Amino acid sequence: MALTLSGTNGVVGAGFTLDASGASVTAGVGTFGSVASSGAISGTTGTFSGQVSGTIGAFSGTSTFANSINLTHASAGSNIIYFNEDITLAKNGTGSRFVIDTSGNATVNSGNLVIGTAGKGIDFSNATDEASGESSTESILYDYEAGSFEPVLSTSGGSSSFSGHASYNGGYYVRIGRMVHISMNIRGTFTLGSGSGAVYITGLPFTSGNTEEFTGCGNSPYAFIGIPYHTGLVPSSGYTIGGGMVIPNTTIVNVYQKIESQASNPTVNPATNLSTSSDGINIHASGCYLAT
Repeated sequence: MALTLSGTNGVVGAGFTLDASGASVTAGVGTFGSVASSGAISGTTGTFSGQVSGTIGAFSGTSTFANSINLTHASAGSNIIYFNEDITLAKNGTGSRFVIDTSGNATVNSGNLVIGTAGKGIDFSNATDEASGESSTESILYDYEAGSFEPVLSTSGGSSSFSGHASYNGGYYVRIGRMVHISMNIRGTFTLGSGSGAVYITGLPFTSGNTEEFTGCGNSPYAFIGIPYHTGLVPSSGYTIGGGMVIPNTTIVNVYQKIESQASNPTVNPATNLSTSSDGINIHASGCYLAT
């Protein structure tokens, strides 16, 4: 024995009621090709293979839409989806992917939150908490990445060369927003050739900031890079290696020396002092700087 339900205009259902005035549609269980209403559309369970349109839609059970849900506001204003419990986005058979709970917290259970446009990110402008005398220039966290780079020992003038050690020469960086944190080991064999002038460490992962971009910030892009250990980086007589300084708008660290016996401004470390022995250079350096 079988019960057969038939209908017209693509509408088949049990407990299906259409207000003669077109003001509302109410359905218990049904399959609908196309439903249009100027009032409310509500139902406990429905499968919609065509178009569902109306000013108000309420689905208290399970509703399946074969293609997409398109919200279009009739006049100026926001399209709103209301819910009274946690809302969960999931793919069939794979469990919860994304949840918005009733407190407004969003949880990504599977996958990553991907920023699809360069320069966009997480906006903290509503959380600005400037202290007295401060001035913020950015409130969007738009970049995070970590990786490796290959530092090279060089000179400010002439032509020199550096052959990095296959296992030990290298650097690691972490970038958060515009701030780049670096840690590197410059190790290998240096050949002076016609090189002259100052000692350079080149190959930083990002170009440093420009001194002119922030009014009132002076020479802040000249970031300090510490050199706690080194061999083959020889200072002049009576001097000690004072560290390095990032040159603005470049990917270069300039190495400096300072007089041992007195407080003084550092001077560039002469390239002619560098060791040219095989595997004679071993410099450990770390610090952070502002990128463009």
